[in-house]
Amino acid sequence: MDNNIIGECRHRFEQACRELGKTASLADRSRVYYTIVTETVDTLLRLPVSEQAKLIKPLRSDDLAFLRGISISGATEAVIANDKKWILLGLKGLCLEDFENDYRETIISCVQLQHSANKIDCDLTEFLSDIQAHFDLQVSSTIRDYVANPVQDLNSIRYCEGVDRNGQFTYIQNW
Repeated sequence: MDNNIIGECRHRFEQACRELGKTASLADRSRVYYTIVTETVDTLLRLPVSEQAKLIKPLRSDDLAFLRGISISGATEAVIANDKKWILLGLKGLCLEDFENDYRETIISCVQLQHSANKIDCDLTEFLSDIQAHFDLQVSSTIRDYVANPVQDLNSIRYCEGVDRNGQFTYIQNW
């Protein structure tokens, strides 16, 4: 397996977007992103946690940012598409990204995923059994603690709902 599977995923997505062309719709780009990222995340999650950590810990900052974006995209795309498959992808990404993020970033992702799940009438806890085996001990305790006592208010993490430059739903930092 490639030692930088996230970097390879990012490059595959960028190449696919170039092939789609500049006039491709956001929905087309979203479908390509979902397909490529889901395949990569599922491949990583089939590995033992110790192997996942070996592949993620040495990532460069741009690849770590791409990995972080999986949970963020899961939260926003779930609302845009009104589809809970994005919540599951976001949670899976969260399992992987937490090898390198501190618990505060994990909580921000949890709040956004919870908020999005509520907006599309989805129960975040229904996915926990699907991803529980992929948690390392730190991720497990952070996410389990969050689910046991969820923060419902975006303001508590200094975010709010917004619209991006394309008119799509997004989360905006509220400093």
